[in-house]
Amino acid sequence: MRLLLLDILKEEIKEQGYGRLYQSLELSPGKNAGDISGYDFETKSTIKKSEPILNEPEVASYNLEDTEFEIEESTLRDKIVSDAKTSLGVKYCWGGESLSEGGYDCSGFAYAFYKKNGITIPRTAKDQYTKSKKITEKELKKGDLIFFENTQKSLGDGVASHVGMVNDIQPNGKIDMIHASTSKGIEILTDFLSHGFYKRHFLGYGRLL
Repeated sequence: MRLLLLDILKEEIKEQGYGRLYQSLELSPGKNAGDISGYDFETKSTIKKSEPILNEPEVASYNLEDTEFEIEESTLRDKIVSDAKTSLGVKYCWGGESLSEGGYDCSGFAYAFYKKNGITIPRTAKDQYTKSKKITEKELKKGDLIFFENTQKSLGDGVASHVGMVNDIQPNGKIDMIHASTSKGIEILTDFLSHGFYKRHFLGYGRLL
């Protein structure tokens, strides 16, 4: 079977000075015109529909909504911690959750700065731990909460009696905690697990964001 290009294309090609490229196209046995998607003037050969277009740049695909969410969450976490650090040095106050009340207790500290950024969490360390999503150290992010047990005689094993917040995660994986200490007020504890008291009473990590 032989297939001629359309006459109108023939004339157009001639006008453009490419008349020498016009030729009869012979199809292989068992093939038909529907198998052809174009003509390569450099190689003077037909292009099969099944042949891929070479050197076509790959287009990276991503979910824009997920990307925006990640950026928004990261910004929120940074803001919570940044706001919390403005209270460094403020004294500990049992039941306190604002400067106007004279300071913060441990759960009131977390409660206050989450609330300042539009996040409402339970008021006590016990309830914050109960309601939080339990996470591993590898999953930990800035602004997540760190819980401790047996720091109050009235609360037993497995019940959170103290809470701090992840201030930063060092390149070596060590975790810095910002919290309301009964003796020092609001402070940042570098690599909190290297401190014997906090290592002994460590209960777990929780997420309320």
